[in-house]
Amino acid sequence: MRTKIQCVNDNVRLSQWKQIIQNCRDSGLPVKRWCDENNISEPYLKKFRELAIKEADDHQDFYPIVVNEEKEITHENIEIIKGDIHIQVPDNIDIDVLVNMLKVLLC
Repeated sequence: MRTKIQCVNDNVRLSQWKQIIQNCRDSGLPVKRWCDENNISEPYLKKFRELAIKEADDHQDFYPIVVNEEKEITHENIEIIKGDIHIQVPDNIDIDVLVNMLKVLLC
């Protein structure tokens, strides 16, 4: 049976690792590279990430999300550039048309 002090120590340690995991995510680097640059064992990071996920699952409650405002959907163009060729297509272009266009550009 774990003592209260051991449980508190575990929670503090997990909290510290949650911050380390968040720092890794915020860096935008691949996990392996971030671990190498920060002298952290990748398997150790993954172990604590799994523990953090398990702990979150154990304490997660359901909270409904209420959306109070409607966001306007805007469409923008996609720009494709190859050499001197500049093509702009709408972001809702039919995928088959886009694929065929890219095949032609790659020739």
